[in-house]
Amino acid sequence: MPVKLIRVQDPSLAVPMYSINRRAFVNDGLQEALFPSSLFDPSDPDEQHRFRIGMLKDRLAAPKAWSTAAVDDDIKDEDGGVKMLGYAAWYEPESSAAENGQPRQDEEEQGWVKDGEGGLRGDGEKFPRCMDVNVYQELDRMVDESKRMLLDLRSLAVDPDHSGRGLATQLVQWGLDRAKEDNVPAYLESSPAALSLYKRLGFVVVKDLPPLNNGHVLTAMLIDPKEKK
Repeated sequence: MPVKLIRVQDPSLAVPMYSINRRAFVNDGLQEALFPSSLFDPSDPDEQHRFRIGMLKDRLAAPKAWSTAAVDDDIKDEDGGVKMLGYAAWYEPESSAAENGQPRQDEEEQGWVKDGEGGLRGDGEKFPRCMDVNVYQELDRMVDESKRMLLDLRSLAVDPDHSGRGLATQLVQWGLDRAKEDNVPAYLESSPAALSLYKRLGFVVVKDLPPLNNGHVLTAMLIDPKEKK
């Protein structure tokens, strides 16, 4: 059966989405920067997983978020349901938190503690102890800036067992078609591994963002339907 794309909003799907993400991004520089091995707590090995699944649940429930899954009716999961093969999470344009009169996260009570070496780590309640909060805050700032009048691709992952079927292209193209229909630019921050995919689909490099503390570089990219190629 051909692959089809469906919108998903059920928070219970956060678990299979997270499983795809983990398998698709083994040894990923961004995840290593956010959750460095030095902050790993052997007494709570699932701390990071709980936090990331919780974030996916929030994303699925967000009114301006479009989580789109690639499925094939002939491929079933272990429970006999249709298996998710990949997903993309897009965010509709919106005003920044500051423009809405809402405090930014760095103006709110922080869920962090000093790590004794000049850095910050999570407090185990608001943020997991295994998180480098400095990296998280920097990413949050960049993401907040990207929300203004743009369709923002926040996450894209494909199950490695189903690579080679053009799933990533289809998931990104869904967002590009929507951006063209609404006549708004589409924006994303690419890892080095995905640059060629996004360039092939018409995204242009805006700039390389400052390297994270482990040297990992994200590249801001944009495609504007109002501009001629």
